Amino acid sequence: MRFNVTVPRPYRDKSGAEKTHFWQVGTAFPLRNTEGISIKLFTKLLVTDQLVLFPVEEDAADNAPPPVDDIPF
Repeated sequence: MRFNVTVPRPYRDKSGAEKTHFWQVGTAFPLRNTEGISIKLFTKLLVTDQLVLFPVEEDAADNAPPPVDDIPF
């Protein structure tokens, strides 16, 4: 299974209604040989164009930093 990686962009249509456009910036898919997800970015906004996500181990979750809610886009 593949996923589209998107950035939500709010806008107003001709009638003034607020809507959201999802700008596709990449694709994500499960790793073949281990549990996790690979994200391939179409844009060069970062130093790299690929991110890899791995599941958090239960004991490591206790020491993880809190999630960041202030994403600047």
